[in-house]
Order: sequence, then structure tokens, then C-alpha cells
Amino acid sequence: MTDRTALAEFHALKQAFAEDGPPNTPPRPGPRWTRWNPGIGAAKPTNPKQACGERKAPITTVPAQVLTEVGLAMLEGARKYGAYNYRAAGVRASTYVDAVWRHLFLQWWDQGEDLDEDSGLSHVTKAIACLVVLRDSMLQKQMTDDRPPRTLEGRVEYFNSAAAGIIDRVRPNAPAEAFTEANRPEWASLLDGGAK
Repeated sequence: MTDRTALAEFHALKQAFAEDGPPNTPPRPGPRWTRWNPGIGAAKPTNPKQACGERKAPITTVPAQVLTEVGLAMLEGARKYGAYNYRAAGVRASTYVDAVWRHLFLQWWDQGEDLDEDSGLSHVTKAIACLVVLRDSMLQKQMTDDRPPRTLEGRVEYFNSAAAGIIDRVRPNAPAEAFTEANRPEWASLLDGGAK
């Protein structure tokens, strides 16, 4: 872009600003407003910060309400144990893996309990908060790594192959429907269908 072109664009934007108001104000009628709200991802050649910033690590790709819920879970921990206590004292990996297991698999998945009794927050949110602490301790080199010895090489592939074999052998053309809490009223008909 030449200096003359940049200057002409600056004057055009200045004129539009005078007529339409600054960005992020309620839109005024007329076509010029689209200049201030071109849409996500639209190029804005007059702002070099966008060209530099769009290739850097974002935060806007994470849902704000999930971050806010995790913030509440972290606040609860801060009130109980002191903010950032895990950075000061470090953490044992198994403690947080066990907590994730209880919140996510035992209470939320297996028992169908949506909310943590103590905090009133989702068990999923509490599990995410545990993973946040665990990951932060890894990044800060504050984690005591007490994971067990590694599984033998190739075990995951073996398990996946075994699962595929079961699916191919057992009712390959008519997979059984899972019995879930959501379809509890239909269990009798599912049992009849499975007996055929």
C-alpha cells in the first residue's frame, strides 16, 4: 500500500467515523456501518496488529462459559486451600487422576449425578479444574510423577483390534441398543428385541 493510498483510506475512515460513530457502538442506519463490523475473519489491512496477532495462541476459541465455570471451581479450591497452593507445594499426579476419575466416571458417568454435592458445580467442570491443576503443575515442573511403569508396546493396538473383532462377530448387522437412563421407559421393548 502506498503512502497516498494509506492517507486516502485514513481520510475515508475518518469521514465514516464522523458520520457513523466509533466501532462497537450501536449501528446507525446506512451502508457505511458495515465498515466497522466486517465479520469474523475479515481482512482489515489498516490494522497491522491483526496480521501479527491472528497467528498467535488464542483464548477466544475456548467457550467463555466453560472457562467461567472452571474459574468458579478454581475459586472454591482457592478458598479451601489457598490460591495457587498447587504451585507452591506441587502436586502428585495420582491425586488428580483419582479426582478426575471420581468426578467424571464414578459420579457423573456411572451414578448419573450431574452436580457436585459440595459446590453445586457440574462434576464435568470439577474434573476439568483437576486437569487444569495437573497440567499447570506439569508446565511449572511442580508435578510428582507417580505414574506406574508403562504398558507394553502395542497393547492399545491389540485392545482396539480385539474390540473390532467383537463388533464383527457379535450381531454385526444389528448392533444392540445400549440401556441408558434416558431410554429407561423403553427397557422392556429393548429386552424383547434382544431376545429374538
